[in-house]
Amino acid sequence: MKKLLFIVIMTAILSYGGSAKDIPEEFINFKFPGHEKQMEQIRSIYYEAYMNPVATPGASFIDVWAPVPLMSVAPVKKDMMSVWKETFLNRKINKEGYVTCNQHFSHALDDGWPFPLFPQIQGDYEGITFGFLFQDSPSDITMMLAPSAPALDRKGYMGEKAAARWSVHDMENLGVIDDAWQIKVTGPDPWIETNDGFVCDAFCCPFISFRAFISTEKPMKATLQWQREGDKGWSRSRSVSFDLQTPDPFMGSVLRFCTVEPSRSKEWNGTITKLRIRFPAEKGLGFAINSVFSAFNTRHQMNACNFLIGSINTYNQTGDTEFLKKNIERMRKVFRYAQKELYDSKAGMIRVRYQGHDGIPGYVTDENGDRTYNFGHSIGGNYWDILPFGNLETYTSYYYVYTLRMMADLEEYIAANPQLGLGKSPMKPESMRREADRIVKTINARLWNPETGRFYAAEDVNGDKWDFGFTFLNTEAIYYGAVTPEHAREIMDWIDGRRTVESDTSKGGDIYRWRLAPRATTLRNEKWYFWAWDCRVFPFGLQVQDGGAVFAQSFNDMMSRIRVYGPGNAWQRFEGILDWYSEVQEAGGYRAYYADGSKGNTLQGSGTAGGIGIDMEFVETVLVPYTMIEGFMGFKANPEGFAILPNLPDSWPSYEITGLRYRNFVMDLKASKDIIEITAEGPRETLVITVPEGFTLTEGKDLGGNRWQAEIGGGRITAVRRG
Repeated sequence: MKKLLFIVIMTAILSYGGSAKDIPEEFINFKFPGHEKQMEQIRSIYYEAYMNPVATPGASFIDVWAPVPLMSVAPVKKDMMSVWKETFLNRKINKEGYVTCNQHFSHALDDGWPFPLFPQIQGDYEGITFGFLFQDSPSDITMMLAPSAPALDRKGYMGEKAAARWSVHDMENLGVIDDAWQIKVTGPDPWIETNDGFVCDAFCCPFISFRAFISTEKPMKATLQWQREGDKGWSRSRSVSFDLQTPDPFMGSVLRFCTVEPSRSKEWNGTITKLRIRFPAEKGLGFAINSVFSAFNTRHQMNACNFLIGSINTYNQTGDTEFLKKNIERMRKVFRYAQKELYDSKAGMIRVRYQGHDGIPGYVTDENGDRTYNFGHSIGGNYWDILPFGNLETYTSYYYVYTLRMMADLEEYIAANPQLGLGKSPMKPESMRREADRIVKTINARLWNPETGRFYAAEDVNGDKWDFGFTFLNTEAIYYGAVTPEHAREIMDWIDGRRTVESDTSKGGDIYRWRLAPRATTLRNEKWYFWAWDCRVFPFGLQVQDGGAVFAQSFNDMMSRIRVYGPGNAWQRFEGILDWYSEVQEAGGYRAYYADGSKGNTLQGSGTAGGIGIDMEFVETVLVPYTMIEGFMGFKANPEGFAILPNLPDSWPSYEITGLRYRNFVMDLKASKDIIEITAEGPRETLVITVPEGFTLTEGKDLGGNRWQAEIGGGRITAVRRG
């Protein structure tokens, strides 16, 4: 069933697309006199990204990028406002406040990223990690584990051979039936236990996954016990209990996904030589065990920020107070988790403490090309999943800065409007803003590389800092407001080719070798990956995280250009993108354009590596056309209403957007040098609108600070430049 579902989805993905004639009339439109073809192309990019079959809520990393662009257009396929509200109300959050990755089914940590997997150990994983899969055939293994399945079968870790590696006590062993090891409780002390010869490294096995069908839905617990090398007998201190009734996070199956965390015990260390799982002494209780395997800590430190930014953006865009009432305490729980688990007040920035997220490289290569591996270390924690962002790192730090500021604005709004009934938060907005400012100061000092004029990605636990010319890291830092003006200029001068970093592999105009976006990195990276990624397989540029390009990053590039160089420069960059897109359209679409290799690169997608990221799982491509809304029109929602702060190039006499969705309105926006017109169709509502300094909202009440209170809906309101 999973394979069939995968084939259907991939067929849909490969066949989707859009042209101007296919786009519904009510879909958002952009109008710039004399540039009708370019506006039509941007609209086409938007529609293609919107119609991507996977452009719906999925992995948590998309929460920070996709909701607003998808909610801002007419609901051609679904009401995306309703979809995203439901998504954030149902995002899985554990009891501590961690938000699950929710990527896809895998034999990895259930609430973490789907790799690294237990057999992804160079050489031989036996003695380091472990996995028992009780399916009869390698063909029954999921996509991520499929390459390892033949070896697992050959070594005796599948089906009946896997079951034979365990002993049972006070349980009836029925063997492997229907792809599961069937056992049933028969006595007062039921347990299963690994036979002699079992060995694993505790550090590389911080979690153990137990997946089984269970013959009851009653809440109950089991207990994991272990023995280490040198231990004699069993000890209560070497045990942890776990819930047998954990809900299945995937596909609504009755299969129970149970996560055991032995690493929370100080005695889970060294070499583990035996495992025992003790079950409730309930006679007749049956288990059909699918698998028992070790898991690395693949949790993503980004998830809290993604969830909070996405939730706030969804409220700002929809204005749905009921949604916020249902979600606000979940949001505060996640925020407290981020403050406690991720923010290091002593360092004044984010410090990732998850086991294995230490920022060190996954391997060290000697002069002969031989590698020494750091298994269990160097685990990634964000969208850039083969790179070991960890310990003190820039990426999560500036997302956390943005989160702090957004949460401060929201809590301030809630406090000023007690009639909303959203409760009083113990968090102080001004304190949150001071914390954000402190982090900005810290990362611009500690993680700024003065030699290259850009940010390091991280400082690892050994004190080493890593800089491979991460363009995405630097432009996003500008977008999220975590860069000093001087550093912002240095960053953009490097990316734009106005200054050269001589040590880089890619310099000047070559940074835009792929045309759709700057290279993700400008220095060949042969050192800084998690251990299972072999960079030697892909030359520089043919992997999106090593000299390749992700289309969505053009949003951050153009937004940074608007802030540093002005809107005229950003529009020149967009025109370059549209020249490339004209060729894409002539070729018949993204896949056709890159199909024969003549463009020097290949598309990544659906499990296949490549140097260009545009479609399939790259849902965030929808950000690129959104530059026309947030960037050039300067439209951005906030808790009390919205801001409209146009950034028009000097060559644009006027610019118009029609069909923009915001709250319960369909809006048309038009801007020129001296006039801003806002036409909103929908039920009347009083909002606060922020306009540029020196403008007067003729139908509004002046609140000071360029903020005006006005009623919108059913007509047009106008802002005009004073004097």
